[in-house]
Amino acid sequence: PAYSAMSDTRHVHFGIDDGYLSAWTDHGKPWPSNSLISNLVAYQGQLYCGIADADRPEDRAHVFRWDGDSKWVDCGRLGTDANHHSVMSLLVHDGQLYAGTGIWDWVQALGELPGAPAPAPTRIFRYAGGTKWDDLGQVGTGSRVLCLASFGGELYAGIDRIGGGKAFKYDGKTWIDCGAPDGKNFECFLPFGGTLFASTHGNIYEYGGGQTWKRIGAAPHDINQIHSMQAVNGEILLGTWPQGYVLRRKGFDEWQKIGRLGLPEGANLCNEVMDLTVYNGKLYAGLIPKAEVYRYEHDNEWTQLGSLAQRSDWDEKKFPTWTRITCVSAFQGRLFV
Repeated sequence: PAYSAMSDTRHVHFGIDDGYLSAWTDHGKPWPSNSLISNLVAYQGQLYCGIADADRPEDRAHVFRWDGDSKWVDCGRLGTDANHHSVMSLLVHDGQLYAGTGIWDWVQALGELPGAPAPAPTRIFRYAGGTKWDDLGQVGTGSRVLCLASFGGELYAGIDRIGGGKAFKYDGKTWIDCGAPDGKNFECFLPFGGTLFASTHGNIYEYGGGQTWKRIGAAPHDINQIHSMQAVNGEILLGTWPQGYVLRRKGFDEWQKIGRLGLPEGANLCNEVMDLTVYNGKLYAGLIPKAEVYRYEHDNEWTQLGSLAQRSDWDEKKFPTWTRITCVSAFQGRLFV
């Protein structure tokens, strides 16, 4: 969950749903000064998370493992570069856990925060157990590894527009340039039906090998950002900004609206569907700007399951006051956000 694709592990799920809906349980904060949880991934029977932009340099870009209740175990930092602030991406590939660096604060990631040092170049790390991470080297010249994917037995990474919006794949020694669909942030991957799909900030693509990308959608329904991709019932879904549309692919480049989530029409356009996850046979979505979780019932019918963060100074027109659900993940029979 978050911008990365699913891992290369496949599972068959079965069960009986009695319609029970529990309250949300607070499982704490891995690190006192982290600004958000950037990803949640199940790996070898444990739940791992990455954190973003902690206050002190030595506290940034750490991965944690959940140890029950509100306990989190520190699994180490991605390298030692103080200008790697966040665990931007996290993925299980070929039985191992991989992580990509970044800076969640997009102003600083673009190098536009006055007085701040330049972002460190993007790198990928592989978990070696305990608190150790093996450095697999620099990938591209971006400031954020926005997404990772496992496809065709290879590990792929997508980079932000600072690095030209390129994709790369790892051959075990070096990172191979797979081209840039349009130069925008390379936002999401989705391996589906034997093909690797991807989205940039507003467009959707199908990978053709080498450095070729075929566009299968261009800012459909006036969206201009795509923040999540998911496969449900044999069809591709997108989570978008700013209207909060969930879109379903219906043809080569045709995308159908199946929901508008978040603030109602007439409000400030600031609805972002940050994640789409299937849990217990149902599709769930996490949002900006009020940290809401929704469950899909039917086309254009979604049930809101709570707003999980509040600020007393919240203002729909002041983005520093917005709250968000960055990642949604199923683990041990429950849904975690």
